[in-house]
Amino acid sequence: MTREENLPGKVDVTFTYPLRGTYTQATERYGEVIEEVLEACTVDLGSQFKRIKGNGLYSESSAAFDSIGPGIPIAVKLVADLGGGTLDIFMATKDIESYGSEDRGFGDVAESVRMGSDELLRVLAKHTEKYLPRNRGWESSKAFEQLRAWMRSEGAEKLFGTQSRNRSADDLKLKGFEKPQDANEARDLIERYFRLINDFLARNLVAYVAKNVLPLLESKNDLQKLQLIVHLKGNGWRLWYRRTEYKEIQEDMEEWVKQRAIKLWEDAGFEGISLEKAWYPAGYRDNSPPKIGPIKHAVGKSMSPEEARERSHRFPLSDVLLLSRGTEDERRDWYEKLPFKEVSKSVSLCIGEFNPPIIIHSGNSGEGVKRIEDMFMKEINDSISGDEATRSDDTVDAPIAALIWENVLKSREFQEG
Repeated sequence: MTREENLPGKVDVTFTYPLRGTYTQATERYGEVIEEVLEACTVDLGSQFKRIKGNGLYSESSAAFDSIGPGIPIAVKLVADLGGGTLDIFMATKDIESYGSEDRGFGDVAESVRMGSDELLRVLAKHTEKYLPRNRGWESSKAFEQLRAWMRSEGAEKLFGTQSRNRSADDLKLKGFEKPQDANEARDLIERYFRLINDFLARNLVAYVAKNVLPLLESKNDLQKLQLIVHLKGNGWRLWYRRTEYKEIQEDMEEWVKQRAIKLWEDAGFEGISLEKAWYPAGYRDNSPPKIGPIKHAVGKSMSPEEARERSHRFPLSDVLLLSRGTEDERRDWYEKLPFKEVSKSVSLCIGEFNPPIIIHSGNSGEGVKRIEDMFMKEINDSISGDEATRSDDTVDAPIAALIWENVLKSREFQEG
């Protein structure tokens, strides 16, 4: 910012955007709106408002990433932003003192999945008789809006908590469950939802550490410095009915992610570090308020959605079959980086079953999910070999993990248990 007399002569501005904008055309319209706003500010205030570095865009998840864990020599940081519409994750490795540079080629992981908290509310509302109090003001035609209003004013714990009894929201003309046990089926659904999310986070973390980070750590000393941080962001996490404080929700979710990650690491036969020892405690907090921290760290930053897309990649999170006529089928592991290389345009991608199985039930409730209804499996496979696939002469990319998790969310196994 430069000043002329009492008003700044020039103002450089950074705007943040949701991570899913990296993969959609939404940011194009966003950019048009920004230009209209800046032009109006310039006319009204007499100062020149411009996007910093000509672009002035920075993803919300990158801003949140920059606000956590400074000073750790080698920090793998995963930011999980759970909003109403999507779960956005951003993961990278920063603060590399031993290399004297932030960019050692570790790469970034960016992924967005349509499984935000509104999707859970829609399932609850769809099965009103199963998951909501009966004869207490809840109506199937209005249940989704009623649930959103209750969550805003009362919170999840007052409706689904294990100690909740006969709670009322008088302004909404709604009452909670008469007895805590009446909410058992709803609590089971909510647990399935968060297990599904945390399995997604754990797989991404394990794949990233194994394939992006460990191969580039050149000494035992570097391995000992490695720390793993999982940071939650967004109001969607507040649907976890067992806690009311965000810090406690963070601790619960992080423990789930850690235990699942350790199991996946062991099952895949990875070595080199102990995830348990490398885990950085959930008690860490940036001193800035959660809303202010990311904004503060976005100031002066700029990275276009196109550049963000080029810098990042994703993982399939389930084994994938490569099908081709006349040759033997090939399998790519769930932790292999996308885009897949050395794949001809004639090859089709196929998910026969989810491997490793997806964990949505507690440890005592059977094995993980290996398949869902045929129509959903078909939707996944048609998409990853069709419109959702991006091909070059010898590579193929597709949002495999996002499509799997979005369809599991629609399955009978998830919605009805």
